[in-house]
Amino acid sequence: MADEWGEHMWELFARNYWVDDNLLMLDALLGLVAPHIAVPGYGGFLRHEHDTEPTVFVFREGGYAQLPLGRVG
Repeated sequence: MADEWGEHMWELFARNYWVDDNLLMLDALLGLVAPHIAVPGYGGFLRHEHDTEPTVFVFREGGYAQLPLGRVG
């Protein structure tokens, strides 16, 4: 896949079941890939097993942020 300038981009799709103790590894992974995101914006979501609402994460300014579903926009 290439962007509008012809530079190559890639996408990663994953659906994982994370044990709560391992969520820090997800935080570390998102922190590592965040500076390399080509197009800022929606990155995905996570939902704790017994929660009804997901927490959305967005990539922007070389980092990422977790937002409640109602604050994404």
